[in-house]
Parts: sequence; C-alpha cells; structure tokens
Amino acid sequence: CPLDHALASFLPASLSIPLDEPQAKAYLRGETFPVKEKDGLAIVSYQGMNMGYVKIVQGTAKNHYPKGLRRAY
Repeated sequence: CPLDHALASFLPASLSIPLDEPQAKAYLRGETFPVKEKDGLAIVSYQGMNMGYVKIVQGTAKNHYPKGLRRAY
C-alpha cells in the first residue's frame, strides 16, 4: 500500500535494516535480495534514509516497494 511506504519514510532510520548499494538498487528495481535478519516485516534504509518495507522469508527480502515507483537501473 502506498500509504505504508510513506509511513516508513517518517520513522527513525535506527529502526530499519541498513542496505548496501547493491541491495538498495535491487530494492528500487523491485527485486528480492538476501538478508541475515529473521523472518517478518522490516523497514529498510540506505545511507540513513528509510526506503520502505520488505517481507523477510528464509533469508530473502521480498520487496514491498510500490510498482509505480520502481526503476530499471
């Protein structure tokens, strides 16, 4: 939901999972990527700025970035 994405950007980045550059680019493309965190919903950030939500299942972050905002990097 786009509202959920907007909400994530206002929460403190200290509550999020920091992403490296390849993970952040994968997130913006709408792709999945590996993470070490436990299963569940999480907020992800890059360079101290929240990007949005992912759902983590067995070490894979499944993107919840709105389709209309995705990029083809």
